[in-house]
Amino acid sequence: MAYETITVTQVTPAIGGEVSGLDLTKPLPEAQVAELKAAMADRLVLFFRDQPLSHEDHIRLAQYFGGVHIAPSTKPWQVPGHPEVTIIHADENSTFVAGEDWHSDMSCDEAPPMGSILYLHTIPPVGGDTVFSNMYAAYDALSDRMKAYLEGLTAVHDAVVGFGGITPEGMKLRLDIAARISSRIAASIDPRDLVDVAMGDAASSETRQAVARAETREQALALLLMSPEFQRR
Repeated sequence: MAYETITVTQVTPAIGGEVSGLDLTKPLPEAQVAELKAAMADRLVLFFRDQPLSHEDHIRLAQYFGGVHIAPSTKPWQVPGHPEVTIIHADENSTFVAGEDWHSDMSCDEAPPMGSILYLHTIPPVGGDTVFSNMYAAYDALSDRMKAYLEGLTAVHDAVVGFGGITPEGMKLRLDIAARISSRIAASIDPRDLVDVAMGDAASSETRQAVARAETREQALALLLMSPEFQRR
């Protein structure tokens, strides 16, 4: 995709673009905003380097893409005076890290936000990655047999499952629901056959080997969803 006011460098075939040639600490001209939106639709995740954002800059960037979503569940961690911004902190003593499971932010809401903006200012020298995965590509890679199986199924996106996980009661409910859902999806498929049913020839040798080592259907299904073919970290 060609751009005139920004530069977008593809970082993996499936997902991600590194954007340069703009200054997010200042209001952007309409032409750059339009190309940012186009880049977001094309690459799904955008990365910006060396942008020392204030809270106001952070919020303004979000507003280019639409209204800013303020989730009630984030109230304890909101920045004073800037409820649009949530503080996420973890260190070597943390027993729980926000977003440590695969998820789409606030998918439990009636009108979920189209995306989120992470601004990382204190990071470890090694590790601490956030991994993004292209679910469009993951679906396209499914075999016709698996697509037919999934057609018409529904999913439950419940805040109790997502945010209840930080309490013992919520974690138990979360695990119980996850086990029931994954069991229903793969109940009739042997783990060794799941990769062929789900992806057919599209699966890499690494994915096939990992799934083959899975001990349960649930593990095999999770490994398929985490296939590196669709990811950027």
